[in-house]
Amino acid sequence: MELPLQTVGGPSPLVLDAEEGPQSGVTLLHRLLQAGRRVDQRLAGLMSTEDVMHVLRAVVVAMEGALPAADVENAWGLIDAGEPGVALENLCTQLYEYDVTVPRPVLAQITATGESMGLDPDLWTDLVVESP
Repeated sequence: MELPLQTVGGPSPLVLDAEEGPQSGVTLLHRLLQAGRRVDQRLAGLMSTEDVMHVLRAVVVAMEGALPAADVENAWGLIDAGEPGVALENLCTQLYEYDVTVPRPVLAQITATGESMGLDPDLWTDLVVESP
């Protein structure tokens, strides 16, 4: 049985095979990003704490070459201390302060993760995003 997952930005709904079994929020997020879809805010609500930590680690890895080592170390320290919200807030602040161009898939991860934690969207809405 196939289940359509409605998303924005694609030519048609992304179809997931129900026989694949249950999927975590982070698995769905990665599949949507690979399909070039914008992430629906409802997906962010599916993210568990483990999903949030996993995606946040992926964001830090993706952006670590664009930020000073001290800021990257600070992000890792906050993640390891169980403070993902503070880590994401600081990471977004540093990306903004250094005018770092953020790839669209990374911004989607930041957005989904921030929304799942109930953070202020102003943290990521003013980031410089790569051109399509």
